[in-house]
Amino acid sequence: MTRRKKKPKGTCVFCGKPATTKDHIPPRKIYVQTEPDDLITVPACRSCNNGTKLDDEYFRLCVMTGGSNNAEVEQHIFDKLMPSLRRNPKLLAMFMKGARTVDITTPSGIVIGQRHAFDFDRKRLQRIVEKIVKGLYWRNKGKRLGDECYVRDFVLTNQGDFGLPAFDFKSAKWEEVAGGDFRYQFIQVPQDDCLTGWSLEFYRGVIVMTVMTDRLPGTGPTLDDVLGEGA
Repeated sequence: MTRRKKKPKGTCVFCGKPATTKDHIPPRKIYVQTEPDDLITVPACRSCNNGTKLDDEYFRLCVMTGGSNNAEVEQHIFDKLMPSLRRNPKLLAMFMKGARTVDITTPSGIVIGQRHAFDFDRKRLQRIVEKIVKGLYWRNKGKRLGDECYVRDFVLTNQGDFGLPAFDFKSAKWEEVAGGDFRYQFIQVPQDDCLTGWSLEFYRGVIVMTVMTDRLPGTGPTLDDVLGEGA
């Protein structure tokens, strides 16, 4: 007898409507392991879950390409990602649209060769970063990120640190998923659920994104207000 899957209870962590499914945070296809048993899922409505499928694939492509100097990731690209691209010419065309050739130069400015580079579509990446942060917020706080809050644009960095007193990641605990394919840190401005900081790390530090949540103007103290007070 086949067991029916239980419908998730509660509200969609992204929009607040009744949840009818579960979404993986981050998108499950970024993981190098075939069947990791510690994936993060959050309650979601079907519209929010399915509405970013192409963006999920684009995010996976960009993150894995950035991690191609990792042997495990490189093998996964060859085994899984390339066949997927051949089946999805629309996604491949979208990615290759940002391809260009740049010069390789010495510190003194002498051109010694060329290499391929890609201009990523930040809006597409941001949509998935927002979902990741909202999903992790729900996982850590047990509630949705409030409607008076929003996710700021992500910053690519080589360390989880904004260089700001209100966001010091040094003492923040790392939460690891799938053996380190993804891990994150989370910190919060005291007594304010809107103002949080997140360090998102993929493939053991190959790609690191730093993200902050903030309060919409007119709904209370914003991050700029708090940082101004601490300056």
